[in-house]
Amino acid sequence: MCCLTSHPKLFVGGSAVVPFLNWFKSHKESREDLQHWNTENMGYPEDNERLWHDRSPYFFLDKISAPVQMISGELDPRCPASDSMDAHHKLLELGKQSELLLYKGEGHSFLQIENIIDAEVKRMEFLKKVLDA
Repeated sequence: MCCLTSHPKLFVGGSAVVPFLNWFKSHKESREDLQHWNTENMGYPEDNERLWHDRSPYFFLDKISAPVQMISGELDPRCPASDSMDAHHKLLELGKQSELLLYKGEGHSFLQIENIIDAEVKRMEFLKKVLDA
């Protein structure tokens, strides 16, 4: 998602699997160990607001010019599905092409083989469609 927002002219489409979108929201909703990782790598959001903002593609969705597919696990503790849902709705409001695949019962890494296969097949179908356009 960072590439799609930072360099929109370079991409004809993008499929983001369990994407990071809004670091502020993700941090607030994350487990303590994940919050620790965030602050070790980016400092505290209150002290480094500009950095956290600039690393959050959610705030730059208006720059996206290509179709987007987001694949999320409903129970993802790291990249909350709610972030993907928010981004999907915002992209649609902006008149952008967006597809959201939400897998119930899955986390940051999918465990059910049928979901793993389904997500990969749908990702390949999406990429084929945008590359053939």
